[in-house]
Order: sequence, then structure tokens, then C-alpha cells
Amino acid sequence: MQLIDLATETLQYARQCGADAGDVIIATGESFSASVRLGAVEKVLNSQEKRMGLRFFTGKSSAITSTANFSREAIHTLVQETVALAKATAEDEFAGLPMAEELAQGLPDLDLADTSVALTPESKIALAREAEAAALQVDARITNSEGGDFSNSSREIVYANTLGFVGQYNTTSYSLSAVPVASHNGAMQRDYWHSSHRKLH
Repeated sequence: MQLIDLATETLQYARQCGADAGDVIIATGESFSASVRLGAVEKVLNSQEKRMGLRFFTGKSSAITSTANFSREAIHTLVQETVALAKATAEDEFAGLPMAEELAQGLPDLDLADTSVALTPESKIALAREAEAAALQVDARITNSEGGDFSNSSREIVYANTLGFVGQYNTTSYSLSAVPVASHNGAMQRDYWHSSHRKLH
């Protein structure tokens, strides 16, 4: 199921369970990072994430919950529990969604994601090695290194509420760094270089 469909279906079910209003935010994505030191791989991490946040109102009372289980049964159970929590919570006169006219009417493409590249884990590790090697070659006094690092991530974010607003965007990030160590006359100096962008190129 597409995330937008999942968000709107969850809101519809919350209405059926007695919620007067509410909103849902869903975030999914994956991230990778690789660290090398003096050319040798020290650490590689590759992870995936998904989470859904729920906020439902009954009158001026509200409750907030979250889950990483996107099965229909789990979501329906959590919706029921969240609405029940809202009914049991003390009222807050300031609780509620914004006015409908305050919500965005148009969603510009902010060009936050880079979908033009698909790097393999090996090529990402190679970039970390290249960054470290470049730092080591700058000066003969650079004799050691605390490593080179490459990381990247991609995420999809969806937000929807019971006022009819639905928004979605994708984002990516790429980071590259190196930490060289120089020595001279018995003294040592550490410094670093770091670059971070939404797009690889």
C-alpha cells in the first residue's frame, strides 16, 4: 500500500472509532555509512526505518502514539487505543488542528532528493577511502589518520489530517569526511574536512 493511502485509511478508521479530528505522519527510509582507517574498512552500517505517528482528538482532549508495525491489524489496534487514550485525557483548550484555511493549498517541488544515482556499497566504501587518501597526500607531515567516512540516506515523509490535507516529499543526503593527523618536531595536530549535500553531484 502506498504511504498516502495508508495515512488516509488510518484517519478514516480513527473517525469510525470516535475521533473528532486527528493527523498522521509516516516516515520511511534507509541509511548507509562506511568508515575506513588507513585504507582498511573499520565499520559498515546499513539500516532501514519506518515509523508512523498518530495524534487524535476527542473534543479538546488528545493522545499521541507511534508504531513501526504497519500491518493493518496492528494499526487498527493502535488507533483504537489512541482514541481511548484521548477520551481519558484531560481537556486542553488549546488542543486541536490548525484552521483549514491556514493549511498549504499548493505543494511546490523543493527538489530535495537525488534519484539520479544508485551507488553500490563497494563504491561508497571506495569514496571513503578516496577522501582519506586525498587528505594523506596533502603534506608529508600528515602521517596518520582517524579515518575517512561516507554516509547517505533517503527518506519519504507523508503527513495527512482529517481536514483533508495530504502532503508528501522525498529527501536524500550524502556526506563525506576525512580526519588526518599530522606530526612535526614531536608535536601532533588533528584536523578534519567534511562535506554534506542533498545531492551527490
